[in-house]
Order: sequence, then structure tokens, then C-alpha cells
Amino acid sequence: MKWTMIVLVIAVTAAVASAQAPLSGAYMSTDLGGDVSPGRYSKSWPQSFGYGQGGNALHIQSWKENTLGSEWSIRCPHVMTSTVLLDSTDADGNHVRIARQYYSGGTLTLDRAGPWGGGDPSYAFELHSYIEIVTLVGNDPASLVISYDATASGSLITAEYIAQITLYSLSRNEVDNTDNEPHHPADFPVILNLFCEPGPQLGTWGNATGIHFEISSSVLTEPSTWGMVKNLYHATD
Repeated sequence: MKWTMIVLVIAVTAAVASAQAPLSGAYMSTDLGGDVSPGRYSKSWPQSFGYGQGGNALHIQSWKENTLGSEWSIRCPHVMTSTVLLDSTDADGNHVRIARQYYSGGTLTLDRAGPWGGGDPSYAFELHSYIEIVTLVGNDPASLVISYDATASGSLITAEYIAQITLYSLSRNEVDNTDNEPHHPADFPVILNLFCEPGPQLGTWGNATGIHFEISSSVLTEPSTWGMVKNLYHATD
């Protein structure tokens, strides 16, 4: 029995040692002078010209050396509500509109290949909030999206560590959409619906830059893990 417990303790200790939290710190994309690769995105539309509609879902992936998603990705936060902050139109129909979009759900995943790599193969943060400020300009009824500027937060909780992520900025700029170009290009992320399912979707795609986020990790102590093992197996010293 004693040898069984010793083997068990060694196995649990090895498992704890192999799990490593992402490195705490501030990270920025290369266009801001940092080490993080910028990205590309797609966004699904429930119907044509679907800006700001409920159910629009995002799929953003890093773009590095002509490869999507090798460093980080954001999957499937979807629009819940949209609030108009400014709607200014002159006598000729020229307008500027600014809205705040609130998203629900989604994950932000960091691959260990990035500068935050602590040892685990990847880190999947559950998003608790994702908010975008959208700026549109144009002449009624047409609008051109100038920018989407996002902030977000999320967490990753495991048996070995707790990590929090705060996204201070991520800017999206549209390249094209299915109303202008019906064929979604292969070198942009797959268009996903709000259920995170791929398929023939209407939508838009473009680039993601100006990325700035911070990670804060707290590693759980080994005594806590040993106490947990003792409770599970009723071991005695």
C-alpha cells in the first residue's frame, strides 16, 4: 500500500509540474512594436448587408508567414445588442454613425508558439465580455465601415493555475464582403455562424491590427495539490 501511494504521489507531482500557465505580461502586435502577429478575420451575417445584426459571429486568426491561426485565434463571439452612440447626417445625406456592439460567448486561444508560451500546448480563455465600437461613414442609404475597435476580457481556470486576459485593443478593417464578392477567399478565416459551425455563409472579411492585451497568471501551490491527493485517497504521513 505504501509503494502504491508513493507511485501515486510521483505521478500527480509530475502531472502538476508539466502543466504551466501562460507567462504574465503585456503583449502587442508587431504594428505597435510588439512580438504578436497581426491577424485576419471573417464575420458572418444572418442576411445580406448584416452590419450590427444579432447573431453576427466573429472568427479572427493570427496571420504569420502565410499561415492562419498558428499563434492565436478568437472564435465565435456573436452580436447580442447594438447601441447607437452618434448618428449625424447633413442635408445632403452624408453621415457619420458610431455604435457600440455587445457580443456574447466565444473563446480566445493562445498557442504556446507565441511569446506568452509557458509550456502547455495552448491556452483557451473563455470570453466574459467582448465589445466593439463601430464607425460608419457614407451617404444615405449606403455606409462604409471605417473601423471596428474592440475590448474584451476572459479567464482560463485549471487545476494547476488561473489566468486572466484583458484585451485593451483590437482593430478590424474590412477588405470585402459577400455582397461585392460572393466567393470567400481561402486565405481568410472560415466564416462561422453563432453556433461556431462552418458552412456557406454570408459575411465579411478583413484584417486585424492594433492588438494589445495583458495576461495575469496565478499558479496554485503544490501543498494544495498534495492536500487534495490526501483527501482523495485518505493517505497518512
